[in-house]
Amino acid sequence: MTRTFALAVLFGSCLILGGCGKDEPPRQSSLPPGPNEAPGPATPDRLPPGELLEGEARAFGIAIPRQMTLESVNKQTAHARGPVAPEALGEYLRARVLAQHVEMAEKRLIFPKVHVRGDDKRTVLRLEIIDDGLSTHLVLRNLTGPPPIPGLSDEERWKRAGLRPGGQLIDPQKAE
Repeated sequence: MTRTFALAVLFGSCLILGGCGKDEPPRQSSLPPGPNEAPGPATPDRLPPGELLEGEARAFGIAIPRQMTLESVNKQTAHARGPVAPEALGEYLRARVLAQHVEMAEKRLIFPKVHVRGDDKRTVLRLEIIDDGLSTHLVLRNLTGPPPIPGLSDEERWKRAGLRPGGQLIDPQKAE
């Protein structure tokens, strides 16, 4: 009987030790977290804390976050404002634009020259995120120049730019 008992103990310990090396995720409790417990991992239908949602408003091909209000838009600039963290807005924009670099200044995050992802027109923008304390201000500036006029000679292009071929300024005092 002792031998049978020893084999049973050995077999049971092998089962227990064999299950310890498995990488199974911990089981989730169906109860909500208590007041002193941290919330569990994000589920696929929920955003992580601080992540911004796309809104309906658009400016220069960029969807403004739902938490912000588009205050004004014209051909060259757009202004949006809302109670969002500047860092969260920066991450939101990085996912939607192609930027070479980002400049950081006191209470400002500047994307000096970006292209909107998926934009066939290759719109060039300058984005500024300004921390106003209670809210965050987003300024979008359209840097895209006018499209070239087809059929112009190089000399006419220089003249319309106010320059002579080679880059010298045309003197407006002299008639040509």
